[in-house]
Amino acid sequence: MKRVVFVLALIMGLAIAAAPLSAYQSNGRTIQFAGREWSVKAAPSWGPGPNAWSDSQESVWVDEAGKLHLKIRNINGVWHSAEVVSVDPATYGLYRFYVETPMHNLDMNVILGLFLYEDDGKEIDIEVARWGQAAGPNAQYVVQPYDRDGHREQYLLDWQGPAIFEFDWQPDTIRFRNLPGSDPATQFVIREWTFNQPGVPSPTPDIHIHMNLWLLNPPTVPANGQDIEVVIANLEAPGGSTNCDLTSVYATLDQVQAGLDAGNQQQVQAAIALAHAELDALSGCSGTPPLPTVVPPPTPAPLPTNTPVPPPPSDLPIVITNATDSMVYGQVSAAYCSADYKIALYGKTDIWYVQPFADGRRNISIDTATCTWQSGTHPWDQVAAHVVPANFDIPTTSLAGSCPALSGALGYYCYP
Repeated sequence: MKRVVFVLALIMGLAIAAAPLSAYQSNGRTIQFAGREWSVKAAPSWGPGPNAWSDSQESVWVDEAGKLHLKIRNINGVWHSAEVVSVDPATYGLYRFYVETPMHNLDMNVILGLFLYEDDGKEIDIEVARWGQAAGPNAQYVVQPYDRDGHREQYLLDWQGPAIFEFDWQPDTIRFRNLPGSDPATQFVIREWTFNQPGVPSPTPDIHIHMNLWLLNPPTVPANGQDIEVVIANLEAPGGSTNCDLTSVYATLDQVQAGLDAGNQQQVQAAIALAHAELDALSGCSGTPPLPTVVPPPTPAPLPTNTPVPPPPSDLPIVITNATDSMVYGQVSAAYCSADYKIALYGKTDIWYVQPFADGRRNISIDTATCTWQSGTHPWDQVAAHVVPANFDIPTTSLAGSCPALSGALGYYCYP
């Protein structure tokens, strides 16, 4: 099979000794994911919850593309949760989790945890959870203990696609971010929060990376009564194991080739970004892995950027200049290039939805220096941009038809 590999500096003759195993070890199953080794949790009753935990290959596995699957399953009438724990301890640095499964509608009785843990007072958490509530915040950042003032930030996550969850752990501060899509260079941030109070944990041999999917207060079951599965496409984190498995890298290179064959530059760019992340995750391993053949690919066409364009004709108050499935860029005419106006943006799938979010973050400002605007979006089939007064109350879903005009808008433009 033809391979396209575009990074020459893979991992050449590294000789970094593996860190010693900490007090957390499993005598059972281990897996390889994102360039490191993980213990798979197995217990009839253990926290959090407490839950029953399964280490079976139907509960925790890594697929041919190198993606981690965690699954809550009913096994012989007992619901079992899933968790993996890094064999090597964690240290200061950036921890970036690429979650492929959309999290906006995670079952209200299920928690996804992406965190570092030594004990209940020394823990850095990202959690997606409704804690049994049908509405309200469904995600949070926590520096334990959570009940101290300023140690927790809750928010509503309604992004309906893959997302990045990350925290940058430093000696005096921890910066959390949630980004849409799978490109960490995106300019759009769903929610960020910085913890800079006393109480930032310090690295020890007993603090490890954990990823788990678990039930709230068993015998509580998933609200829909069905198995729950979450896919984590990748993890970028300091260090790594001694196992230099290139399986996921090869799979990603196949995605690059497929994109080139199809002329899909967006797929090519996304796969290249993922491959870079996979190679970065392997940078802490030791030994000399078998390297794939290096053949530089054709330079892909750049994705649309927010490059200023000539002002639109005076009879077009607003235009869309560029659009991808996660970003839309546009410009307004000079008559509306002021703080007295803003943009109302809608994306259509089954119906028209306001973008980027249905809460107070639906207001899109105009850059009065260039008369341009931009916004992140959910995946869409069509987008419609409207210029409206700054005090206009933008409805969430009120449009109908193929290219509708928002009542009260001063001008509008649809794409495509």
